[in-house]
Amino acid sequence: QDTELVVLTIEMNHQIKLVLKHIQEIFKQLLLLKYELELSYKEIALLLGMKEETVRTYLFRARKEFQKKWRELYE
Repeated sequence: QDTELVVLTIEMNHQIKLVLKHIQEIFKQLLLLKYELELSYKEIALLLGMKEETVRTYLFRARKEFQKKWRELYE
């Protein structure tokens, strides 16, 4: 069962990376900073020189674009 979980995790990571290749670079960066590095909106804003509200808006758009590409590729 552990082997199956590892295989599923590897496959999911591959699928996520493939979707990320198909979205705008800024959206990809924001998603990685938020969900892989687990930075706060404030930390991302400081890092990228943006307003915190802009980060929130762009992340909303990034999630929407990610969902759209995921559906196109896997549904």
